[in-house]
Amino acid sequence: MATLTAWQYQTPLGARAGAVRLRTLVDLEALEVLDAITVTWVQGAHQPRMTPVRPRMSSPVGDHSVLAGLFRRLAPDGTPDDSAGTLAGLAAVLDGTGITPTFLLEVVDHLAPGHSTLMVLSGTADPETVRPVVERGLAGGGVTLLYADVPDDAAARLGRALGLRFD
Repeated sequence: MATLTAWQYQTPLGARAGAVRLRTLVDLEALEVLDAITVTWVQGAHQPRMTPVRPRMSSPVGDHSVLAGLFRRLAPDGTPDDSAGTLAGLAAVLDGTGITPTFLLEVVDHLAPGHSTLMVLSGTADPETVRPVVERGLAGGGVTLLYADVPDDAAARLGRALGLRFD
């Protein structure tokens, strides 16, 4: 089963540090990353900045990021839209992807100046190698982990649900 995780940091640079740890797990062949992005909102900036993470991913959708497409729907003008109607509508579009309205709301609630998020869509994982890295990150404090089980073909389903074209 694939997973979608959102590592939510209390600092704008936390997600970049998380991306370094993610690359280490990929290098150890402990985690198959299908897609990953960082969302960083520096204090004083008008909106967050989204950056794809490219740790030698094996994405079924080529060079395109379905998580970037998801973020653009969560923050269409660059700032998060946490209105109930917007999230309910997006959750309806995402039906069948494993991404729940609660997951979307928690991601949007965290997006604020001075914070960052690392979102990772992953396939196979070696729990014995990944678990200590995850626990070490959580033990350090300042980070919250959101987790969703998604179908193995989640990247393709998410791309279709969001109307993303990858031709």
